[in-house]
Amino acid sequence: MSARYWVLVPDGQFACPDTQWPPGMRPVLPPERRGPAVSPRGPAALNWREFADDGADQELDGRKVSVVARDEGSGVFISERRIIE
Repeated sequence: MSARYWVLVPDGQFACPDTQWPPGMRPVLPPERRGPAVSPRGPAALNWREFADDGADQELDGRKVSVVARDEGSGVFISERRIIE
């Protein structure tokens, strides 16, 4: 299973090279093209970003998705994926 879908992510989190994404989930845009960590609208500005996710159902492909992730100390893991539109 694998899908590419869109997630609403704060600009600061998306651009930060230290951001830990859940296993199998990664931004499609390479780090050097993600822009500054602080956008003109501020670090908390949100934008839809495309992600590839090796563990996602194909039905999510191309959709806008809400991803609920949790930090378990040993890493960040996805607990839920829900289609928004």
